[in-house]
Amino acid sequence: AALRPELDGAQVMELLGIPPGRDVGKAMEFLMEIRLEEGLIGTEAITERLRSWWAERR
Repeated sequence: AALRPELDGAQVMELLGIPPGRDVGKAMEFLMEIRLEEGLIGTEAITERLRSWWAERR
């Protein structure tokens, strides 16, 4: 099976409170980088990383 980010697009939109669009794509790219470099790190950790990444982009 293909490697996938730890969270899916729906989870990203819910966690960040954003609509479908380019930001979701950027978030998925970020999550995929972590998946490739670090493997599965757990829902809590990945959620925290996603939220800080998003905060830095705002």
